Amino acid sequence: TVDRLANFNVSFRWEGKQLITNYNIVKTSWRDIITTEAGTFTLDPTLSSGTITIIEDRTPGVNYYRGDFSWTLVYLNGDARTTVDQSGSFYGYDCPWSSTETHRMSVSVMNDDWGLQYEIRPSVTVNKVLQYTRNEPTAISFEGNYKEVLQNIAGLKYDIYVKPITSWDEPDAGEASIQRENTFEQLPEPDLSFMRGNAAEDDIRKLFAMKILDGDPYYYMPSQAITRGQFYTALAKTIKLPIQSAEESRTPSTAYLFNDVDSTMPEYPYIMAIVNAGIAYGRDTGDFGFEEPIQRQEAFVVLVRALGLTNLGLNPTAATFFSDDAQIADWAKREISVALQLGLIAPDSEGRVMPEAYITKGEAAALFNTFIEYMRNVLVSDYAEHIVNIAK
Repeated sequence: TVDRLANFNVSFRWEGKQLITNYNIVKTSWRDIITTEAGTFTLDPTLSSGTITIIEDRTPGVNYYRGDFSWTLVYLNGDARTTVDQSGSFYGYDCPWSSTETHRMSVSVMNDDWGLQYEIRPSVTVNKVLQYTRNEPTAISFEGNYKEVLQNIAGLKYDIYVKPITSWDEPDAGEASIQRENTFEQLPEPDLSFMRGNAAEDDIRKLFAMKILDGDPYYYMPSQAITRGQFYTALAKTIKLPIQSAEESRTPSTAYLFNDVDSTMPEYPYIMAIVNAGIAYGRDTGDFGFEEPIQRQEAFVVLVRALGLTNLGLNPTAATFFSDDAQIADWAKREISVALQLGLIAPDSEGRVMPEAYITKGEAAALFNTFIEYMRNVLVSDYAEHIVNIAK
């Protein structure tokens, strides 16, 4: 059995959009008593210490964080003393489509008679998976629908470096996983019968089911160019930016942020949220360009900004790997190189990215689904599988 109480003094400070938090143990109230068949081990707070420090980077679409910790725990059992030293780091993120946290912890347990040293790598992952279920009855009004499955998975790996030879006959390495009960949410099935057979049908169906697109699907024709207003509204919904209600947004100072976007428009709160998050900006003329078609290079840039991963890119003036690199605006090259690196975009058969072309609604739907898939699964692999499986 374990009887444990730990209080911390917590201090934090903001550095731009980064939050730095420090946790220091309060020794006067620290209690830790472990009772086993071999006896009772009582923590001596005067000989023990513990600290945790975390830095968070709160980007528009993803909150990234990492931390470091160090503990020295001294337990007394009669005249015997056992010292546990723990140190390591952890990495995590959370976004609307998934979250994960993975630790790398080095531990040593020492007393007068024996010692044990090992590394443990626990991780916890939650992600939303989209599944389509086709209905079995023939006489039913809709063929099927999507559902979101919220999956919860925890696991760990361990490697033992030094162990008591005389009392330990377990493997030097191992792993375990625990999958908790999943939860389900049924999503509505939009009527897209008018575009049956179109290459963009499935991508558009997913976005309407997830309420990233709304309204009458008939007006979302795949071959039409998507406007800046439509694209940014869908992006705000995709990353679930916090928005004010229309009433909250309609203040004298903000009711007409742009000449072409006023507070009576249903898209107004989403455009406000996008601008406040620093993802997009207006024109020098005072317009947002709400009804203007969005170029491919602009769409790619703002997706990388939403992920907060611009720093992964090349110098803004460096050449990309696309054959039409000369047509890419200097302000877009860095983010486009990141989008290629992350797998959000790919060159066509001639190696082009066609930066100045307008993006169609069908292409935008495919791009948003690729973007969501990155947040659902690729981030998880980088933060969980990569760190857990990295060579010791």
